[in-house]
Amino acid sequence: MAYSGRFNADKFIECLRYFMKYRRRSVVLIMDGHPVHKAKKVKRHVASLGGRLTIELLPPYTPEHSPDEYVFHYMKQQGVTKNPLKKDESLKERVLTDLRSIK
Repeated sequence: MAYSGRFNADKFIECLRYFMKYRRRSVVLIMDGHPVHKAKKVKRHVASLGGRLTIELLPPYTPEHSPDEYVFHYMKQQGVTKNPLKKDESLKERVLTDLRSIK
């Protein structure tokens, strides 16, 4: 999910709602320790889902355990930072295209 503005508990809950919309089975999300992932508001939202969603946090300072780190590394080495935007090209659309290419 792409978004504009600050990443806060409300934005994360919006992402979780979108993620859970058509899920029929329980899901365990493994996330880093970003403060938003541990916010009380987020914990209340997860609890309201009645066990359909569980969030497990990775230990601090263990980027080697986070698949997202490989995505960030790729994006820095091969993505938009290495191939400048063309005239009138949207940064958001370019990032989404780069992410889709490694999906």
